[in-house]
Amino acid sequence: RRAQIGIEMLRSGDWIVPRQQGQIFFSRPPLQNWIIIGIGILRGQVDVVAIRLPSVLSILAITLLVYGYARTILSQIGAFAAGAAICTMGEVLEQGRTGETEGLYILLLGGAILVWHWGYCRRGPSLATWCLSYFFIALATLAKGAQAPVYFAATVGLFLILTKRWRDLFTWRHLAGIGVFAAVWGAWQIPYFMEVGLDATKRMYANDVALRFTDVGWATIAAHV
Repeated sequence: RRAQIGIEMLRSGDWIVPRQQGQIFFSRPPLQNWIIIGIGILRGQVDVVAIRLPSVLSILAITLLVYGYARTILSQIGAFAAGAAICTMGEVLEQGRTGETEGLYILLLGGAILVWHWGYCRRGPSLATWCLSYFFIALATLAKGAQAPVYFAATVGLFLILTKRWRDLFTWRHLAGIGVFAAVWGAWQIPYFMEVGLDATKRMYANDVALRFTDVGWATIAAHV
C-alpha cells in the first residue's frame, strides 16, 4: 500500500499527490512514500528491503535516542534497559518491520519531544531547541498527519504550565520554531492544496481519523480496552 503510492509517483512524475491506481489516496501525507522510493532508486528496484528498511532504521534510531536521553539521568544499565524496552514492545516489533508509517512516526514525534526536553534541561528552551523540535514535528506531520503537532503542543504546553514556565510559550524563539514547522510542512502542503483543492486537503487529514469514530458506543470502547 505505501510502496505502491511511491511507485505511482515515480511513474507519473507527480511527487505531491499520493495516488492508488490513479485515484487520490486520502490516507497520509507522502513522506514515507518518498523515502521508500528513494531507497528503491538507490537499490535499482522497489523490493522488500526498500519497503521495510525505513521502519527498521527508524526503530533503531529511536532506540539509540532513548538510550542517549536516558543516559543523562540514569546509569548505563538503566539507559540500556530504557532503550531495550522500547524496541521490544509488541507493537513496535510488529510495526517496526513493515512498510507502514508507524516506525518513522515514532522516531519523529518521540524524537521531537525527547530533543525538546533534553535541550530544555541543558540550556532552557533555546532557539535551537525549539527549531529542531518543530523540524521533527513537521516531518512527523508529513509522515502521518495532524496528530503530531497536537501531541507535541499538548505535551510541551502542559509541561511548561505545570512547571510554571508557561511564559516560555510566548517568546520569539518559540515563534521561530513554529516558523520552521510552517516552512517544512508548507513546502508540501501548499502545492498539494493548489493541485487538489480544499476538500481533498481536509480529507487527507480527516479520512483515517474519522474511521475511528464510526462506533463510539460504551460496549465497543469497553471491548477495545
